[in-house]
Formats: sequence, C-alpha cells, structure tokens
Amino acid sequence: MAKLFRILGFVVLALVVLLVAFGGFVVMRSNARMNQEYAFTPSTLSIPTDSASVATGDHLVHAVFACVGCHGEDLGGKMVIDSPVMARIAAPNLTRGKGGLAPGYTMADYECAIRHGVRRDHRPIILMPSEAYAYLSDEELQQVAAYLASVPPVDRSLPPVKLGPIGSMLIAFGQFLPASQVEHESVGRLAKAPTGTGPDRGEHLAKVCVCTSCHGPQLAGGKAAGGDPSWPPAANLTPHEEGLGNVTFQQFEGILRTGVKRNGQQLDAEMMPWTSYARMSDDEMHALWAYLQTLPPTPTPK
Repeated sequence: MAKLFRILGFVVLALVVLLVAFGGFVVMRSNARMNQEYAFTPSTLSIPTDSASVATGDHLVHAVFACVGCHGEDLGGKMVIDSPVMARIAAPNLTRGKGGLAPGYTMADYECAIRHGVRRDHRPIILMPSEAYAYLSDEELQQVAAYLASVPPVDRSLPPVKLGPIGSMLIAFGQFLPASQVEHESVGRLAKAPTGTGPDRGEHLAKVCVCTSCHGPQLAGGKAAGGDPSWPPAANLTPHEEGLGNVTFQQFEGILRTGVKRNGQQLDAEMMPWTSYARMSDDEMHALWAYLQTLPPTPTPK
C-alpha cells in the first residue's frame, strides 16, 4: 500500500510539474505574440474633410462594417468580453473625448488599426477583425477615417485588456490576434470598391462585412472556428439545400432587415449584427445576394 501511495505521489507531482511548465509556456508564448511587431510601410493617404466622405463613412461604420457592434452606437467603446477565465476585453473609445483616441490620431494610425490590426507601435490589437478590413479600398478607408474624426467626443475610459487562462492559451495558439492573419505588405491595392448590384460588389461586401469569420471560408456555415463552443452554428450562405437553396431574395433581405429567421426565431444581435446590416442600401443588399448565388452549393460542415 505504501508503494502504491508513493507511485501515486510521483504521478501527481509529475502532473503538477507538467501543468506548471505548460502554464509557463502559455504565458511566455502569449506575451511574445502580444508584443510581436509587424513590419510594413503605411500608405500616404490623407483624411478627407468633405461632407460627402463623412456621410459615406457614417454609412460604412454603421451599416457595412458593423463597428458599432463592438464600439457602441456612440463609438465610445464598451466591454466585449468580461469573463475571469477567458479575458476582460473592451473595444476602445473611437472618439476624441476623454479616454478616446489621442487628438493627434493620423491617417496612418487609422490604417494601422483598421487594415493591419495593430497599434501605433505595430503591436497587435486583440479581436480587431483586420483579416476582413484588410480588403478595404483606399477610398473606403479614407471615408471611415473622415467620419471617425468628425464624431462627437464621448468621455469614457475603459479598462485595459486582462487575459484569463483560456484567453492566454487561445492567444498562445494563434487565436484572438487577427493581425497574424493579414498579409501586411499586400493590403491597400484597391483604390475604389466595386459599385452597382453585381456579384463583384457583393464579393467585396462579403469580405469586408467579416462574413467568413463566422460562416467559414466557403460561407457554408457550421461551428465558428475558435468561437465559443456554446454558440449555435452559423447559417449556410451557399445555394445548397441546407443554406439559401430554397430562400428567395425577399426572404433573405427580410432576415437581415428584421433579424427574424424564417422559422420565427430572433437572431442574436450580439452574435449576428443584423441591426447594422439592416441599414445596408438596397443596392448593397442586392449585390450581396447576387454574389452568394454564385457560390458553389456546399453542405454545412458537421
């Protein structure tokens, strides 16, 4: 019996050592990823001040890029994740008020944050979906910057990022930092986004609306990679019978405009920001639909 207890003691000790070693690896690896500097040369774009650019930027921020879903309707920032085991992460205050962007925020700073997912020092921003925003055209980026520079100041200070054990582990293994998914030297090759109601514009919208982050690279839906296991599977957006194969444009538009699925269930606006997409123009809605109809019918991954 004493021998058995000694063996069990060695096993427990070995497990403790392994856990401590693994914890140390996670902390070091996550810190290294958080402090990694991404090298690239920002463009020489400037922030426009004309009313048309500001108005279009307003539309893009609220209706297309769904910035308000994380940063709040007033863009003053809000808590996105507040879990001791996961992380405490707040989307920052994007206004020029107290706790917001510094008065000297430049076009290069906006480009770093939006397209590249990094701060001024080129270190990564947590959860900034720059893997999608890297596709913004120069004109769209300038219009967004024009609007953000014009919004009324909001005085709101938010707490710094605090990682829990699961959050640290996710970062250590490549999650939460979209900057690592951006091909930094190749962004900004599109001067203007497509217009009209054709699939080329719809494809651009599908990219910059962060659709693939939840619906998958083929837009076939299923469980979101790296998402909370408790989240329901994302919808299949291909013309497959499990997706949009039996859906009309009017039904598709109705879901995005009202957030009510065909079975009468209400979409969770925190997970699927339909309250933003509901503000898309008719042309944007038609273009997105036109693109989705060109996708190969793909069954939902199991």
